[in-house]
Amino acid sequence: MEHIIKLPAGSLASRIAAKPIREKILKILNANQSDIVLIDLADTDVISGSYADECIGVIVKYTSYDTVTKRIKLINGNKSVCVSIAQSILERKQELDNTVQNNHYNVVFAWSTISNMIKIILVAPLPAS
Repeated sequence: MEHIIKLPAGSLASRIAAKPIREKILKILNANQSDIVLIDLADTDVISGSYADECIGVIVKYTSYDTVTKRIKLINGNKSVCVSIAQSILERKQELDNTVQNNHYNVVFAWSTISNMIKIILVAPLPAS
């Protein structure tokens, strides 16, 4: 089953504002292991790194990278919003990978890495810019 969660309109910033959305996403993910969460970004103009991390990136820590990339999908998002979310997912994945290895990680990603992440989490391609 697919569940749509519409993010608020405008510019989104603040971990405090993102937490209730994350909790709603986690509730759906935990209720049924086959459900998909569609994050509707139609009215979201800008999303800060901290909002993206608290809303979606942190879910990598609570579940797994595979869960996030397979069960959370973005719809109707602009490029900058999708990039912020993709970066937050990649940072959390790298943090977890490197915690196992050596507790040191680099949060700079090549554009190709971010672009590939966007392709994984998007339902439809970004509109041409």
